[in-house]
Amino acid sequence: MNVCVQKLRRPAITRKSVLIGVRRTLRGPDLEEEKLSSREKQRLRMKKWRAENQDRIKAYQKQWKAENAEKVSEYNIAYQAEYRLKEDKQFETWVRSLRRNYRLTPDQFNSMWDNQDGRCAICEVEMKPRGRDLESACVDHNHSTGEVRALLCRRCNHGIGHLQDSPEVMRAALKYLEKYGSYGK
Repeated sequence: MNVCVQKLRRPAITRKSVLIGVRRTLRGPDLEEEKLSSREKQRLRMKKWRAENQDRIKAYQKQWKAENAEKVSEYNIAYQAEYRLKEDKQFETWVRSLRRNYRLTPDQFNSMWDNQDGRCAICEVEMKPRGRDLESACVDHNHSTGEVRALLCRRCNHGIGHLQDSPEVMRAALKYLEKYGSYGK
């Protein structure tokens, strides 16, 4: 008989195999795992292994990133460049940031924007609603209480942040500029 064309035999159905099958269907599977497919079992084994070997995995990932720092950097730069071009992703990120950082909805932000006519609350420069430019709107808030104060341009927001949100420090800065001059308007 040719080995390549050999017919596959069906397993013989015996009284014992029938009884085992009947017994299993009557009592149901003993273990929950018997209900799972092999793929699901593998997923559970890997989940358990990862939970038991977290330190080992972190050490490996850290070592791999150190050995492949240039590759990781190139990938991150390419990913970020592509990600920034996606308008829908930018909008989702902005909405998530408003909600997480300031507990604001887009409607509340738009209301603040309309009340300020799209201008900075300090220097009154026209702002862009979103982005990373110096003219982009930032939500100014009290770091102690989390209370939202107003919309500022990035320059003013950074300025008061660097002056520690302290009126005393700002008055001292004002006196300094009045004493030694400024390049303002």
